[in-house]
Amino acid sequence: MDLPEEIVADILSRLPIKTILHCKCLCKRWCNLLLQSYFVNLHLSRSPPALLIRPEEMIFQVVELFEKSDHRDIYRHPQIRLDLRRLGLENNAYRLNGSVNGLICLSKWCDSSATFICNPVTQECIELPVHKNKSESYAFETHGFGFVEASNEYKVVCFLQDDFPMLGGEVYTWCKVYTLGTGVWRSLGRVPFVIYGGRKGLFLGNLRWHGSCNAMFVNGNLHWLVYHKKNDIISGRVCTFDLKKEVHQLTALPEVGGSVTRRSLELLGACLCVCDRTSNSELVIWVMKDYRIKENWSREIIIRDNSRSILTGLVHPLTVLKDGTIVFRTGSSGFTYQPGSETLQTLDVNRVRVPNAIIHVPSFIKLKSFVVGKV
Repeated sequence: MDLPEEIVADILSRLPIKTILHCKCLCKRWCNLLLQSYFVNLHLSRSPPALLIRPEEMIFQVVELFEKSDHRDIYRHPQIRLDLRRLGLENNAYRLNGSVNGLICLSKWCDSSATFICNPVTQECIELPVHKNKSESYAFETHGFGFVEASNEYKVVCFLQDDFPMLGGEVYTWCKVYTLGTGVWRSLGRVPFVIYGGRKGLFLGNLRWHGSCNAMFVNGNLHWLVYHKKNDIISGRVCTFDLKKEVHQLTALPEVGGSVTRRSLELLGACLCVCDRTSNSELVIWVMKDYRIKENWSREIIIRDNSRSILTGLVHPLTVLKDGTIVFRTGSSGFTYQPGSETLQTLDVNRVRVPNAIIHVPSFIKLKSFVVGKV
């Protein structure tokens, strides 16, 4: 006797993603069930976080997290493999701009106006329309990718700068927004800040600033580290971009001394945080515990590495394990930190290139539902 579809959907939605894909090939009824919005939404509500890694420039893999007692190896075998070349993308260097509900946003390093949305599970890819005219030229572009739950809309936000900032020079930044399915980029005009990051950094008197230009998506908003100039005083800020209202707000950063500042905006669990690597031998993590109260930064974690062998460059939290252990990636490797015992452990990375890893929640969302664009 056939089980009701609701029961079959309930069972399938609890299985590992690789097992679900195998079931899809066994039965036409199950294959059709996986396409229905009821199953897609049910599975997404239960889909556990995984790691999206990049073992090669054109290859992405979805890897299941596996917690071991010694935390030296937290990965299982890849569940999904996405080859960008099989989706029609040319060999190139692609920037990973974010992952939301199983969809990832990519842009070319050499031509950021070439922007793509992919789903590793469904093996689909959409190329977004070009967002600038041939006469437009920018020195730096960065993208953010997020979701508006109230309207069920996915949006890409792009900031464009005409030059890298230097002391005494004026730099102009423009903002454009694309809603998936519309086929049109909308210009929001100029904004009064400069995006934090870029390979050259920023020189301000005796200060030298380095940082990450990656956007963080939390609570329906995108966030960037930015520079803001007011009354000839330039300071670091957090830009909060409300995806629903399409307006921004600037928030002060925690004060850090020193002649060189190296910061990145990150997520620690579900909280926005700033990872400060101004010191070569320690990492300081400032957490915004109450998101409703802006500028409410709390210095929560200080990680010391006197040998300077583990903390290298900017440091990015990946996930927090059940026992409170935090998994980090750096520019060259990865490590774990246990706040209770204050212990550091390097990760075994023989099978995984940790520097290219982000948290990713697999889903069966079909990009064909966004009718504009080539799939």
